[in-house]
Amino acid sequence: MIKQNLKYNWVYRELGSKKDWKSAKVPGVIHLDLLSHKDIPDPFFRDNEKKIQWVESRDWEYKTIFTPNMEIFTQDRVELNFKGLDTSQRST
Repeated sequence: MIKQNLKYNWVYRELGSKKDWKSAKVPGVIHLDLLSHKDIPDPFFRDNEKKIQWVESRDWEYKTIFTPNMEIFTQDRVELNFKGLDTSQRST
């Protein structure tokens, strides 16, 4: 089995947005990424939690680009396995 760590070079933005991608930490959560870019105030300060409730009503996309380990191409079968990936979608 060949393993390759894909936790680096991730970026995020709001789904459908034309804004630039911003750096993200994976594993992580959108609130921490937004906070690191100062796009939301500290949710643990005063009543800021109320001010950021809009975050959970939006959809977010993450992406990364990586170069596969060349040894992967010698395999008959390749499986891409993401542990703990949240792909939930809201019903409309």
